Amino acid sequence: MLWSIKRCKGFNDPRTLKLANGNPVWLQTNKEGQSYLPFRLDMQNTKVTWMGGLPHTWKDQVDARNKGQYDQWLIAKKLVTKALRISP
Repeated sequence: MLWSIKRCKGFNDPRTLKLANGNPVWLQTNKEGQSYLPFRLDMQNTKVTWMGGLPHTWKDQVDARNKGQYDQWLIAKKLVTKALRISP
């Protein structure tokens, strides 16, 4: 589906939105200064489907957007489960 969206180029798109720190929007940094790329969860070897998920409320969407800066995704979308502590 990703490639069927008009003008969607993926991670190699040279026109991606840049954050204030110069990173592309999909390279998010947490409060500790650690940056994370999007990653694919291993559905076969984990129990991730039973561990819960990311919040999808209006408040966390607005917080992640951060007045158009788009740089608070990791902070606003924290996983609520302790089982995935290795992820941001």
